[in-house]
Amino acid sequence: MRVARTIRLFFPNTLYHVFNRGVEKKEIFKSDEDKIKFLSILENALKKFNFKIYAYVLMPNHYHILLEDIDGYLPKIMKYIGENYAMYFNWKYKRVGHLYQGRYKSIIVEKEKYLKEVVRYIILNPIRAGLIDKLINYNWSCYYEYIGKNKRFKLTETDFVLKQFDEDKSKALVLFKRYLSQNDDAMDKIIEESLINDLIFGTEKFKKGVIGEIKSLRTKIKNKILRSSNSKTVEEIIKKVVEELKINEIELKKKKGKNNYAKKLAIYLIKYKTNYSLEEIGKIFNMHPVSISRQISSIKEEIKQNKYLQKMIASLL
Repeated sequence: MRVARTIRLFFPNTLYHVFNRGVEKKEIFKSDEDKIKFLSILENALKKFNFKIYAYVLMPNHYHILLEDIDGYLPKIMKYIGENYAMYFNWKYKRVGHLYQGRYKSIIVEKEKYLKEVVRYIILNPIRAGLIDKLINYNWSCYYEYIGKNKRFKLTETDFVLKQFDEDKSKALVLFKRYLSQNDDAMDKIIEESLINDLIFGTEKFKKGVIGEIKSLRTKIKNKILRSSNSKTVEEIIKKVVEELKINEIELKKKKGKNNYAKKLAIYLIKYKTNYSLEEIGKIFNMHPVSISRQISSIKEEIKQNKYLQKMIASLL
């Protein structure tokens, strides 16, 4: 199942495979000092934001990070990392313009199913690129953290990943190294394709679940925006009706009484001027949705025959 790239919603407690490369595939790390600076920024980001890192690798012209966003602030996290490093790089090399080819790519990963696979894919990047033949010969990935040789940085949640292999850390490390040494070209290809084509990496069931959450969140956001804009519109409608018919708002909202006609008018205008449902209009006037529907039908009939009412509604609209 391929997901359209227009979806740009972010969720808390979500695992992301984040990737970016240099503009025109140019180098973004020219020296060890550059890589250290990037990792220092990553370290500061961990202090500033609530997220976890499970894997990373710095290649000459790109990087990969597997992170779990706890609060749903991935854009802020990546903006902090991307902008701070770009400012450093441009200053150091006396350059201007964009450092990256564009916005970072972020793939939602099914943690329970594919955490280990993506960790493996990221760590093995230097070998696949032909930079090294043994992982021990590359300093700029999380592999050194997993084997306990990185004394400068502790960015990665190594214990969590190793426990996926065995509760005993020593045994887990042996199994982890063995896992990294096994070729899985088919899985590597699937992960690479996900970076190009998808926003979700997981089983079909997982993808459908995420898409459902995206649709639900979009609806909530849309409704929140509509409620925000409609709230003012409803107030304006009620205010206009009150002023036009020279009554007060308390009288207008009474269920019964001499100003029931004004209430019918307000209900009609709210129905056709806003996106409020019958249930929501009913809450405003403390009425059942069926009664709201009847009021609307009643005044619609009156409008057909009453030219004064037609002019009044036209002026209020």
